[in-house]
Amino acid sequence: MNIEKLLVDFDTEVNKICNILKKQVLANFKNPDNQITFKLSDNLQCKKNLLDKFSDEVGLYYFEINLKDFFNDLITKRDLNRKSMKTREIFLEELNSFWNDKTVRNETNYPKIVKSRFYKHYQLRPYVNNFESAEWIPFYIGINKKVNKRLNEHLHCELDSTFSMKLSQLYKYDFPIRISTSFLPEMGLSRRYMLVKEVEGIIRNECFPIIGKQ
Repeated sequence: MNIEKLLVDFDTEVNKICNILKKQVLANFKNPDNQITFKLSDNLQCKKNLLDKFSDEVGLYYFEINLKDFFNDLITKRDLNRKSMKTREIFLEELNSFWNDKTVRNETNYPKIVKSRFYKHYQLRPYVNNFESAEWIPFYIGINKKVNKRLNEHLHCELDSTFSMKLSQLYKYDFPIRISTSFLPEMGLSRRYMLVKEVEGIIRNECFPIIGKQ
């Protein structure tokens, strides 16, 4: 038996399956029935109530953020050239100031802005700027065996040691957030879960969420 050929055939089949799964997950993300929206400034209990829409089962979840007004207001107030490198760096600094707000973050354990992915949404040559044109910017993607519990941790978590976005700390900001989900069959086999984690990575590398650990 040619082991190398066997492995090549295995990779080919896995790639096919991952591509099919990816398309289905993205389709689920786009389904309004699988989405909720709120503003960071909304009442915490109201946001928690919205999360009750999602079950505590295995699945992928996808956060998006609307920064269009934030970007365009910055350009207008400072009279900036949106196509310059300096403006791009100023906007990144402003984005980091919001996300790492020292008045509320208190050195908690949360994912940071990934500069390389930020640049994917704000390119200078050719000029492509999703922050000024797109309603929703990919923000964070994850997978968990208990989606509802994990989403609640991302929303509000009092334990600093838990790695999560802790969005409730940013209550003084009005940015709209959208969460989409794609639930999966029970992952009794660990290899199935690892396969779906690979799909998560593929989507991350295609959508470029600006927040993340990986």
